[in-house]
Amino acid sequence: MSLRCGFYTNNSVYQYLPYRRVTDLFGSVIGLPLSEGTVDAVLEEMAEKAGGAYREIKRRIERSAVVGADETGCHVNGKKHWMYVWQNDGLTYLMPSEHRNYETIEREFPEGLPLATLVSGLFSGAIENPGGMASDMRGSASFKRAEEL
Repeated sequence: MSLRCGFYTNNSVYQYLPYRRVTDLFGSVIGLPLSEGTVDAVLEEMAEKAGGAYREIKRRIERSAVVGADETGCHVNGKKHWMYVWQNDGLTYLMPSEHRNYETIEREFPEGLPLATLVSGLFSGAIENPGGMASDMRGSASFKRAEEL
């Protein structure tokens, strides 16, 4: 992997810079013009190379005793999406979706997280699926506060 590929990937994926800002940054720091298409091609190649590791992260999250989960809004190509996150004490698994619903989570984790105690602040998917985790959060203080509102 070239330093250039690492630069594109780090700034787009880790720093969450849009393609346009990656091209602007590369041009101003390195002094070379760069197209958004080049950034996209490099990220596709890097995603393919990282696929095995990413599947392993998901597998380990599925087998964790404790999993933290949440979702947050984000924009993909100018459209509202949701970024779901599941993590244990050492790994983080991210998954974008156009939808904020339990069906999205069910497609990603069809067996649920049966070994996990889910730690979350009113994660909508967890609330809708009390049977999919080893224990759910319906008895948690944050859930009780939300019910009182």
